[in-house]
Amino acid sequence: MPPAVTEEYKKKKKKQILESALFCFAEKGFQVATIDDIVRHSGISKGAIYNYFKSKEDIYIELLNENSNKSFEKLRDKLATFLTAKERLTHLFEVFRSQVKVNDNWEKTSRVHIEFWLSSNRNEDTKAFMYDRYQNVYKKIVTDIVEFGVMNGEISTTADVDFVGTIFWSTFDGICFYQCVMENDSLYVRLVDHLEKVMLDLLELQ
Repeated sequence: MPPAVTEEYKKKKKKQILESALFCFAEKGFQVATIDDIVRHSGISKGAIYNYFKSKEDIYIELLNENSNKSFEKLRDKLATFLTAKERLTHLFEVFRSQVKVNDNWEKTSRVHIEFWLSSNRNEDTKAFMYDRYQNVYKKIVTDIVEFGVMNGEISTTADVDFVGTIFWSTFDGICFYQCVMENDSLYVRLVDHLEKVMLDLLELQ
């Protein structure tokens, strides 16, 4: 009778698969990397990988949930400690501005995320997942700040909250895309600084 597989063992194997997948996705690109690449890098058989994940897309979604859910939860908790919308927005920009300094994998994970976002359009289920995540995780981190500012009188009640969130992410995603291609840290910081000024001016937060 084979030995029982513990939950700790499963957790360790799953983590190993995810780490290898991120390496392969970053090295070759999401579209080019294959399950076989993950097998070679991880040393885990294809059958074992499929015991944990249904597909390459499933692996990436798990990576997205594992990495960004924790960081966004931590960010939301920190933002809640600031008493004004301006302070919250300023801290948000400081977090994004510092990524090139404090996160060695930032550019790799950003490249994979951008590529996956673009490729998700070809699959309705994945497209729906990414749209929901964009609306309820990414955009919400900004719209919550704006709504907080409206509630406490810092920001005009006429502010188009959803549009502000869209402006932020469409511009910031463009900055990230440029950074992934050019790898110019100082220009990245300058662009984020400028976006911060634009957002503060737009919301009349002086």
